[in-house]
Amino acid sequence: MGKYVKLFLLICSVLCLLSGTIQAQSGSQAEKFEMKIDAGRNALSFDKLKVQKLPDSEKKATTRGASGILISKVVEGIQKMIDNRQKKYSSSYNFSKKDERFYQDISGDGPFDPTGIRFTGFTVSRLLNVQEGGAADTAFTARFTMDTELEDLQEMLNNGIFRLSLESLTLKKPRVAVPEKDSKLNMDFEISILSSFINDGDMNREVLVGKFIYSVRNAPLDPNEPGYAKYYEDLQNTSCIGQSFLVPRSAGYYKTDKGLAKCWGLGYYTIKVAVKESSKNNFVDKLINFGSEDMMTLGKEALRKKFGN
Repeated sequence: MGKYVKLFLLICSVLCLLSGTIQAQSGSQAEKFEMKIDAGRNALSFDKLKVQKLPDSEKKATTRGASGILISKVVEGIQKMIDNRQKKYSSSYNFSKKDERFYQDISGDGPFDPTGIRFTGFTVSRLLNVQEGGAADTAFTARFTMDTELEDLQEMLNNGIFRLSLESLTLKKPRVAVPEKDSKLNMDFEISILSSFINDGDMNREVLVGKFIYSVRNAPLDPNEPGYAKYYEDLQNTSCIGQSFLVPRSAGYYKTDKGLAKCWGLGYYTIKVAVKESSKNNFVDKLINFGSEDMMTLGKEALRKKFGN
């Protein structure tokens, strides 16, 4: 008789395990990671910039459309580590968009011609309880935009570099367990911009042209908590760490009434966003290191002043 009781208990245990697995799978299907690129026809204009003049020495040395910029000298990486001893307090997930066009039209002026930039930013959202009709609850939404003040446009035009800022962050529900006594959340956004292009006969695939990081520390989750609204207001329009080159245009051809002529393309790119959540500060390593020899290295002390221990 005892043998049958053991067999029955074993079957019940297996069914419980299967039930738990099914619940986890169905729960994951109800979660959605969404990313939208902000772009429009000739969204970015340099018309408000003042006219510049080149010194004679620079004018002689300048070759329009030259491809001598070393794309490999872009920010090589950002290093962050999360303690794995208590995984329930940390979580990572990713967003990506591929084959996006950086420019509205082809160009005859070289691979880094900034005319007609379409890209102005992007939005990432984590959605919960996603229904077939499209209805869902928003766990968080973050919108990042290209910096377009006069000095930013000047740097874009002269050096082919742009920067990003966080325009807004809405945070409602974390993906990790949060201690009841201290309902705060840390988030790290690591943004990578990659490009594939043909230049002077060479094919370049998934070249890193830009890297950014934005860190949020001790973000309140309870809307009734004093200072909740002000915390998120203070985050608005704050700069990301890092920078990106303008996306290179690929060398190609276009048809004219006289035949084929050389041109540079629409600047196809991929944008990836890695998000890391942690509900305990000591799980997050705040050392951010730009690997390129041409970039500034930020040490632990500088980051400790900004984010705390």
